Amino acid sequence: MNLRVEGDSKPPESLYRRDLRAGDSFPSLHVKTRCTGFLKPCRMHQHTLHARTIVRYLQKRGAWVARIRGTWGQRKGLPDILACWQGRLIAIEVKTGKGRLTPEQRREHEALRTAGAVVLVGNAVEVIHELERLTQEPQARLL
Repeated sequence: MNLRVEGDSKPPESLYRRDLRAGDSFPSLHVKTRCTGFLKPCRMHQHTLHARTIVRYLQKRGAWVARIRGTWGQRKGLPDILACWQGRLIAIEVKTGKGRLTPEQRREHEALRTAGAVVLVGNAVEVIHELERLTQEPQARLL
C-alpha cells in the first residue's frame, strides 16, 4: 500500500525532523491511501513518528538506543525503545491517542523497575519532557 501525507509532496520522513515544543502532538496527521483515496488518521504512522523523535533526541545526547519491534518468538510486553544514557537503562513505551498498557507490558515494566531501570510511558512530548526533568535534577535522580 502506498501512503503519503496529504498536501506534502515529500515522503513522510520529512515530518520526523520537526522540532517538538510543549503542547505539540500529531493528532491532525492524516494519510491518504492509494486504494480508497479517503483521508483517515493513521495510528501506526503516529506511533512511528513519536518513536523516531524520541530515538533521535536520545542519540543527539550521546545515548545508546535500540528500537524493539515485536517479532515471532519474541517475549510479549517488551518496551518499544531501550536506551542506555548516563549509565542507566531507560525503557520507553510509546503510546499515542488512547493507547493502554497490556498486562504483559505491565509485567515487563515492573520487572525492569525492580532491576533498577527507568521506565517511561507516553508520547514523544511527554517522554522528552520527563527525560529533561530527570536530567535537570541532581544526577543521583537518574543515576
